[in-house]
Amino acid sequence: MKQIKKGIAVLLLLVALVINWAFMGDSNPSDKYVFVVGVADYEGTQYDLNYSDDDARLFYKRMRKLGVKKENMVLLIDENATQLNIIKKMSKLFLKADKNDEVIFFYSGHGAEGFFVPHDYNNLLSHKTVKLIFKQSRAQKKICIADACFSGSIRKKVKKIKEKSIDLSKDYTLKQKKNGGIAVMMSSTGDETSIELPQLEQGLFTYCLLEGLKGKADLNEDNTITISELFEFTKENVAYGSGGKQNPILFGNFDLNMPIIKKRK
Repeated sequence: MKQIKKGIAVLLLLVALVINWAFMGDSNPSDKYVFVVGVADYEGTQYDLNYSDDDARLFYKRMRKLGVKKENMVLLIDENATQLNIIKKMSKLFLKADKNDEVIFFYSGHGAEGFFVPHDYNNLLSHKTVKLIFKQSRAQKKICIADACFSGSIRKKVKKIKEKSIDLSKDYTLKQKKNGGIAVMMSSTGDETSIELPQLEQGLFTYCLLEGLKGKADLNEDNTITISELFEFTKENVAYGSGGKQNPILFGNFDLNMPIIKKRK
């Protein structure tokens, strides 16, 4: 009888181990992979910017302070931010992510309709290429943020990413439809410029974005900053700071409660 009981106990233990192993993939904590580009110095042109490289460094530092692992981050500044280097290194980084993870692309620099402008000015980085890199990543949560003139033009001719309008008067908890998705937050509409402010020594959009990530965008004070909270805070403050001349946009197919970051206590 004792041997039977012992055998049953061993069998139950093995079953428990198998069940635990089977669900390990779903219970693994998620990682964040963050790719940051900042270009102020443009090769062979007179169109250098003042603060976009500094904005990228500040975004990188903020993500590190919020707990993103250094090995999961890439920062490309000025001469290192060529078109080919951006494509190769972003693809490599984002392919490391699995379905539980989140990837974030942050760009600060010149923009043109349909393009981001890397250091090698004549080799533009198309919005289409960035979308393709996002599509190839297995990550369930994908966020693209850009502080660039005409950055909102990435919104045009989007066929596979359905726009989700943001009604700031509604309770976001009522709009949750899925876990994750692709969210695109741009500093301006497709026909607006993005402002750099000497008094801040930053781009207005990035300044407001970082203030939000420092905790001010945690509107319901639950220690988690969601994409909708960050957008609401950033949009309101950019519109106010620019006198209504610059208006960030948010679109894509995503969960409005998708968390960008948890605040560190």
